Formats: sequence, C-alpha cells, structure tokens
Amino acid sequence: MTKQDFQYFPEDPLLTAKESSKELNICVSQFWKMVAQSKLPKPYYITNKLPRWKRSELRAAIEVTKAS
Repeated sequence: MTKQDFQYFPEDPLLTAKESSKELNICVSQFWKMVAQSKLPKPYYITNKLPRWKRSELRAAIEVTKAS
C-alpha cells in the first residue's frame, strides 16, 4: 500500500514486521512470505521505508485463514 489516510487508535497500534511476527507467533521471514502471498494485509508506509500493520487487521486476517 502507498501512503494512505487512515484513522489511528492507540488501542489498535501500528506494528513493525518484527512486532507483527511476534504477535502472530511466526518468524519474520514467514511473516513477509505471507504478506507477499496476500495471506496477510499489505502494510501502511509511514515513510518510504517504514512499513507498519494495524494489529486489528492482522488478527482479522488470521481469523479468516483459520476459518478456511
């Protein structure tokens, strides 16, 4: 994703790839692989080199994956 307007809520933090992989209990390389395969949402780029993911979107994606 490119830079987008989105609402930020402190209870729904923006996570780094490392934090996101820890949240999902997977390694960072597996996390990036799942993003590339569209199994996880694409990141929001705070700047050109700072990708971040919303915790709620990651959790929702995992729930969809589990249901399949």
